Amino acid sequence: MKTKVDFSFSENNGNTIASLHAKDKVFFGESTCNSEDPFPPSYSIGARIAEARAYKHFYQDQINNKKNELKGVKRILYSFPKDHKDIKYIQHMYNAITKEIEELKLDIAECDHEIATAIESRALYVKSRQTNKKDRAEGQKRLQEAFDMLAKAGQKN
Repeated sequence: MKTKVDFSFSENNGNTIASLHAKDKVFFGESTCNSEDPFPPSYSIGARIAEARAYKHFYQDQINNKKNELKGVKRILYSFPKDHKDIKYIQHMYNAITKEIEELKLDIAECDHEIATAIESRALYVKSRQTNKKDRAEGQKRLQEAFDMLAKAGQKN
């Protein structure tokens, strides 16, 4: 299914709204700037979060549609006698719709992961910008020592 995403970003307050156009429906996702963030709002982070939220609404709508289909197939399945010649076909259709629902739920989980990743990447950016060069050099030195220890441990095995 073809989709198109439009974004609206406010530089004043950092709010981003994503409009996901799919067929004849529009799904919206929104992100707001963290009030504790000392730096100017990031369009890219806001867009990633808003888009993921719009896709979550889109996938949830598809799940609801598939659940309605599943109800109809279930009614047909239970109305047929067990020895009917088309019962296997209906059972396969039921299983296919159930699998599609599970895949859509995985897509929603992927959107949640994308949101968490975007938020964490912004937090890391803010933290890195707030540390001074001396602290950053110290952290890099400790990180290099840890990598060296891991390399030595890997050579022993």
